[in-house]
Amino acid sequence: MSFTKQSTDSLRELNVKLLAEIAKLRKENAELREKLLLKFARSDELEKTIADYSVKISKLNAVIVELEKTNAVTAKLENVDLKAEIAKLSQRCWQR
Repeated sequence: MSFTKQSTDSLRELNVKLLAEIAKLRKENAELREKLLLKFARSDELEKTIADYSVKISKLNAVIVELEKTNAVTAKLENVDLKAEIAKLSQRCWQR
């Protein structure tokens, strides 16, 4: 196969264009890769934050349960104390 100077120049010109296109695509690829890595990094940060908040929520729920138990016991004790006070007052009334 014999190449003429014109066909060789055309091939060189095409080669230059293709090299420029390859460089452009490599740059785009690098940019997209960086964006993707950033997205994954943010996703990992979000997952860690969610996990941290889940632990905190669980701890707060446990505190709430304990406070509700304490509140119930306190209410029962107050109720017993009030009933005893009412009984004393009632007894005094009957004694008069």
